[in-house]
Amino acid sequence: MKIPEKLETKRLTIRKFAHSDKGRFLEFMRDTISTKYLMLTDEQKTETGASGLFEYVLNSYESDTPIFSMAIETEKYGYVGSCGLSPIDGDIWECYYSLNREFLKKGFATESLKALIDYCFNELNTEELRAYMSPENLDSSRVAERCGMEHKGIQVHPIFKNKGKLYCINRK
Repeated sequence: MKIPEKLETKRLTIRKFAHSDKGRFLEFMRDTISTKYLMLTDEQKTETGASGLFEYVLNSYESDTPIFSMAIETEKYGYVGSCGLSPIDGDIWECYYSLNREFLKKGFATESLKALIDYCFNELNTEELRAYMSPENLDSSRVAERCGMEHKGIQVHPIFKNKGKLYCINRK
């Protein structure tokens, strides 16, 4: 799969991570409130672990198996968060979106998810896009709903095997 150089919306540029994003990425990863609902190991929430993850993603862009993890930036604020996609099974993909805490409640997650949905259906020919999340993560649920995703109840993640809320949207 080829990762696009960037996706653009009215207010956002969604692009591959750059070395200059590392400070804000580490800030997010070390913020226990921001990461409380994410499936991260304790090690990944340390400076060393988060740095290793960041470098792994950067290096993957040049590999045969790139990781579709991208920075979200605005002209005014620069880096505000990240989003990405990963294949689940065949034409089914999973998405994620996360923002540094000071950029919540500004519509950036909704705008980035809409861009991912458009990219999946128009460029990847995806049949279904899913978002799995912690049942307690009400903000993430609202983002999925605003983007037209349908709540499918509590489901077991097909790869990680944990239970969480599942939201889906199908190609129309």
